Amino acid sequence: MELREKIKNRRIELHLTLEDVAHAVGVSSATVSRWESGEIASLRGDKIALLAQTLQVTPAYLMDWSTQSAVPSQLDKVYFNFAREAQENDIDPDDIKLAIDIIKKLRRR
Repeated sequence: MELREKIKNRRIELHLTLEDVAHAVGVSSATVSRWESGEIASLRGDKIALLAQTLQVTPAYLMDWSTQSAVPSQLDKVYFNFAREAQENDIDPDDIKLAIDIIKKLRRR
C-alpha cells in the first residue's frame, strides 16, 4: 500500500477530518489532501513523526522503512514526543535530522 493510501485509509478509520490531521501535524488541510492524493510524496522527518502519531501508527510503517509492526513501540512514542516538542519549540531542522538519525541507530540495536 502506498503512503497516500495509508494516510487516507487510516484517517478515515479513525474518523478524523483533513482539518483534524492538519491541526495535529501543523500543516494546512490542503497539504494533507495533497499527501492523500499523492501530489506530495515527500515529507519532512518531523512531519512524518507527527503524522504517524496522529494516525496511531509507526513512522516506519507509514514510510515503508521496514516490515515493522504498525503499532507504535515505546521508542516510537519517544520519537513522536520529540517531534512534537521540536515543532512547538521551533528547533532547527538540522538538529531534528541529527536526533532522528540517532533514534534510527538506537532502533537497530
